[in-house]
Amino acid sequence: MFNFLAYAAIVGVAVGKVHAETHTVHFTNLCGFGTPTLIQGLNVLSTGGDHTINGELHGAIAYLQTGGCGFNGEGCTLVELSLKNGFSSADLSLIPPTRFP
Repeated sequence: MFNFLAYAAIVGVAVGKVHAETHTVHFTNLCGFGTPTLIQGLNVLSTGGDHTINGELHGAIAYLQTGGCGFNGEGCTLVELSLKNGFSSADLSLIPPTRFP
């Protein structure tokens, strides 16, 4: 009986991992300059390459660093995003002094 329970537990973990949440953030920079940047909190997750996370991604910020952006994208147009299976959201933000004409 113990072997069957151990086997069932292992299979349960394997099945759970198959259905685990995974997200990949990919940048396509058509500007020809700047460094695509993805941050979350105080962590730089990517500076141009794909970033894959196994789990949810909450409160991330993406922007094109052209030399004039602050660490959190201040002074630049940025995308704030959260990725979660079943519910993901993103919005464009302009952090002052950036504004639309």
